[in-house]
Amino acid sequence: MHGADVGMATRQHLQAWCTKAKAHLEEQATSQWAAPVLAVAVFLALRLIFLEADPPLMLPNEMKGYELITEGTAKAHEARNWGVFGIWQTHPEDGYQFWRVQSPCWVYPIAGVFRLFGAGMLQLRLYSIIVATGGLCVLLAVASRRMRGWPLLLCGLLVATNVYDIFASRAGLLEPQVNGLLALSLLCLLLARTKPHWLFGAQWAFAAAFFTKQSALIFAPVLLLGWLMAVLRTRSRPWLHLLVLAHGVLLAWMALQVVLTDEYWRTVQWNFAHVIHDEDQFAAEVDLSTTPWGEVWNRLSDDERWEKGYLGIFPVTFPLALIELVRMAVASLRHRRVDGWELLVATWFIAAFGAMQVSAQSQLRFYMILFPPVILLAAHLIYRIGARLRLRERPRCREAALIILAFAYASVHGRSYYDWLREPSYTTVELNRRIATIIGPRAAVVIGAWAVPLTFDTKYRAYFVKRKFNSTKSTIQSFGVTHLLWKTPNGWTHKVVRRRFPRVEKLKASYDWQGWGRHRVKLYELEQPL
Repeated sequence: MHGADVGMATRQHLQAWCTKAKAHLEEQATSQWAAPVLAVAVFLALRLIFLEADPPLMLPNEMKGYELITEGTAKAHEARNWGVFGIWQTHPEDGYQFWRVQSPCWVYPIAGVFRLFGAGMLQLRLYSIIVATGGLCVLLAVASRRMRGWPLLLCGLLVATNVYDIFASRAGLLEPQVNGLLALSLLCLLLARTKPHWLFGAQWAFAAAFFTKQSALIFAPVLLLGWLMAVLRTRSRPWLHLLVLAHGVLLAWMALQVVLTDEYWRTVQWNFAHVIHDEDQFAAEVDLSTTPWGEVWNRLSDDERWEKGYLGIFPVTFPLALIELVRMAVASLRHRRVDGWELLVATWFIAAFGAMQVSAQSQLRFYMILFPPVILLAAHLIYRIGARLRLRERPRCREAALIILAFAYASVHGRSYYDWLREPSYTTVELNRRIATIIGPRAAVVIGAWAVPLTFDTKYRAYFVKRKFNSTKSTIQSFGVTHLLWKTPNGWTHKVVRRRFPRVEKLKASYDWQGWGRHRVKLYELEQPL
């Protein structure tokens, strides 16, 4: 063979090899990115549609959906004040001022968004969805440490299509951000098993989660376990682990400087009374001996918590998560190796589930702490079953399994979402507009049970009047209230104001609208401020 022929053959061979290598790389990139991209696309599509619409007033598990309207605006109350008026506290007597202290990692970013793009329900919901989407991406990154392809896609879709997560992640709640930050901390712990410097990131993500909501403390056992695993796997660098420990101590000391202030400790006292004892009041002091430990078993065996909570919110994934947890326990007892990924996720689930037994609260937002570990455990079990059955090599069996799972999931989540799509309600946004039109461009001060959400898109000042917030006559008078906004049936705010100010009894409603469900909303205009 001539040299020219040899050269041509070599070039052809090299070109063929390059073509195959390029195709292989493209296939790998497609398989690596297709699943998370598709999951995120579905996640966003289901949440961005009818963005101004109210959530359903009754969720599939018969939980009321009012918290999805009120809680987001309550947590953003101080951020709205800063976005609209340039100050956090629009009156020195306003006692509803502690989210900025307790949850600065939530309040300050939202305040910035409100200042740049205006304060309103739409901005709050968009921010909430963006944060939740980031949390999903991090969760998929955690899942990708163990699974690829269709199991990873399924993991993302289990989150994206859960109707409770759909409405919670667009409501402006704190919990999606907490979950995303804790998932980020877990991802850093997994990376730290080979590169210990990721432990710094795990500590900061945990701290950010804690300063978003105090319930992030449930993740502390996971953080400690992940640090120990990293130390045992990379013992050759003791100086780095000492540096990480010193950094953790310094970070904890910095956090304590905030936690031990009177202003922050006030929020701890209220949360202790509210979450543990189900009392909407400030405790004189935090007394751990009053924790109702005897109620833990009662809550564990509470049929309503199982039916409406664990099996209601996670009808498919919670049983799968329990099965996976049992499988891991059995494998450990048989002296089989339990992977660090599995151990950390299982610890997260146990800690979150244990916290639910201590808490007296059972609204949807309190169950949100279970979402990441439940989804990860359920997806991992499905992945293991698929690997055992070798579904990757059997496309038809894999597709049939996915269809069965999709049908089971859609049967419990899809109907509720479809019903909401057919008849979306815009009551909150419409009432904001009506109230703004009626009161006009003048300055106004509004109080009432739903005054904050119903004036959130306006320029008026609104104040919470609750059992331990702004409930004295002198405080209410100091606000210079110009309008009362009641909803029927009458709530606590309605009763306390009428008791403090008897002349309010003689007022006639200026406007009366149909509200949510059987509720009516009435606006009273005062001739003179209270």
